[in-house]
Amino acid sequence: MKKIILVFTILLGSLGYSQVVLEDFEGDVPLTVDSDGMVSSTQSNPDMAGANPSASALQLISDAAGQPWQGARLVLQNNKIDMTTANKVMTADVYSNDPREFLAKLSDGDVGGLDANQESKTAAVHTGNGWETLTFDFNIPADTSQPGYNPPDDQFSSVLFFPLYDISNDGWCDGCGQNNALTSTTYVDNIAAVAGDAIVPPVSDPEPAPLPNSPDNETYSIYNDTNGYTTNFPFMYSFGTIADEPDLDLGSGPNLALKFDFSFAGYGQGEGGPDDVSAYNFVHFMYWAEPGVPGFQFRLISNDGGVLEFTYEIGTDEPIVTGQWTLVTIPMSYFTNLGFPTTSFYQWKLEAFMQVVTDPGIVFIDNILLTFNTLSVDEFDANTFNVYPNPTTSNWNVKAKQVIKTIEVFDVLGKSVLTKEVNSANFIIETASLNAGLYFAKLDLDSGTNTIKLIKK
Repeated sequence: MKKIILVFTILLGSLGYSQVVLEDFEGDVPLTVDSDGMVSSTQSNPDMAGANPSASALQLISDAAGQPWQGARLVLQNNKIDMTTANKVMTADVYSNDPREFLAKLSDGDVGGLDANQESKTAAVHTGNGWETLTFDFNIPADTSQPGYNPPDDQFSSVLFFPLYDISNDGWCDGCGQNNALTSTTYVDNIAAVAGDAIVPPVSDPEPAPLPNSPDNETYSIYNDTNGYTTNFPFMYSFGTIADEPDLDLGSGPNLALKFDFSFAGYGQGEGGPDDVSAYNFVHFMYWAEPGVPGFQFRLISNDGGVLEFTYEIGTDEPIVTGQWTLVTIPMSYFTNLGFPTTSFYQWKLEAFMQVVTDPGIVFIDNILLTFNTLSVDEFDANTFNVYPNPTTSNWNVKAKQVIKTIEVFDVLGKSVLTKEVNSANFIIETASLNAGLYFAKLDLDSGTNTIKLIKK
């Protein structure tokens, strides 16, 4: 009986660590990122009559004028590669008509992130006989002189393939050097490993934040790139980590915002000062948070003989609002009651809710201002447009508070797909010529331009 239980336990364990195909290139085309001369794309299977009958595969074309270490990073779409189990093996069907030695590297780990020291790599041999299934055993290290760790104990969101590796050299192809590699065409398909956590799609950038109408002579701008304020935070340096600073306006004029990933780290800026902001009575900023964010901290930091931090927490001091731009107005007295000396403003920063990293944690921040007087949402160019239905299966109806002169619609790649002269406050955007997907419409008004997000189902 004990032997039967033992065998059953081992069987359950092996099933729990079984491999599944994580990418077969038959559905949505995955994102690949090429480096140092490599060109990769999803293409038709070069030999469907061979050992791999699938319709599509990832084509890798190396350039003789590129680097020996040229490669392609495949960003997984559904599940991460789980290397926290005892099964630290990945397999892939690889097509080549020439003998090749492939280096595979696991990247974008939950623990290691983008740190090269936390990427795991190993190599496998291809004989050059068309489709072959290669086994990449990450218990066995490769290129040991470079950063990386084996065996890995992490989950990874992407895998890199390098077709010009040479195992005997512990490096790159014989005779290769700087800007001197080999031309080759290979294919990769059916990447299989133990499936890890589901991959959460990246958060789409929101529409630009509304523009503030605070008078210039009453405003101290900490972060704003649209109004041309003359009194500004004397930025000298930054600290922490920012996810991005995207331009949310697809029109001619930029409208930047700070993108925070509070599942990773916070971010702030400092000056050489400190600066005297005692004339200002209110602190404002606007934020857009993805659903699931519990909150975040906004901090003013002083240096009055010692550096002190004073915190206002969204999610505690006021409720969190997700999925839309939200104006926060804080009386300066809130901070002075905590002990903030307004004559010694030194730094500002934002951190995760209760300083505990969360997942998800994407928040966009814009228009951080100090003002004499309080601002209301009506004092921003907010709710200027009403677009309905959105998403739509037919047309979009637009109602505006002022006359729109022209409208131009862009797809997610920034390509103009529709231009229309309107000269009206109420009009229809016809979608018959548009495929389902996400679009951005740039509206040209007498007061400037604005951009709205449109979705066709």
